[in-house]
Amino acid sequence: MYMKLVVCGCSWSSRDNTHPDTEYGYFVSNHFGWEYQNIARVSGSNFNIRLQIDYAVKHLNPDFIIVNWTTPDRVDWNHKGNLYDTDLEAHKQYYMMESAVNQMQRANIKFLFCPNTFNWKQNIQERFKLTDEEKHKYYIEGFTYDFVPEESLQLYHGIADALAWDYEYMEDPISNPNHNHSHHLSAKAQKRWATEIAIPKIKDIL
Repeated sequence: MYMKLVVCGCSWSSRDNTHPDTEYGYFVSNHFGWEYQNIARVSGSNFNIRLQIDYAVKHLNPDFIIVNWTTPDRVDWNHKGNLYDTDLEAHKQYYMMESAVNQMQRANIKFLFCPNTFNWKQNIQERFKLTDEEKHKYYIEGFTYDFVPEESLQLYHGIADALAWDYEYMEDPISNPNHNHSHHLSAKAQKRWATEIAIPKIKDIL
């Protein structure tokens, strides 16, 4: 049977170009007569290996993947000079969300998944200047959520967008709110989000 094997991992799994055909992936593929591609990388972290799997699934069309994870003390560096990289950290947290969805599904728990604030990276002020079309473009080009069932995904109008309702009657609801509130929003905005967004969506899920 024609099949394709992809190997993911760190140096323990990688192909040494100075000594090709000596790594386990070669021997496995040779034994079964499979096509073979090795994308493991020397010094790869577990996040890097997770990215390898993502790339393999989306672009390499494998029939079988072998993954050997590495030690947890390896870190990822931004070589541009800025040691903290928001995009890198966001990608890691994206995978955490994916595993959380998987856990809830295994436990047969229904859920509402709202990535709103995550997508915007806390950029509260700028989000209100965009049209719905521009918002859509931002979301699609940032992260997609194909691991979330469509009925459980609330891509737009998450809780952070409820701040727009406070802007309707307050000049600066963030720095100088004219109401008693906790955690960014007035009770009025919280109730409106529950009534107009969450409850109708939950009814669809149930």
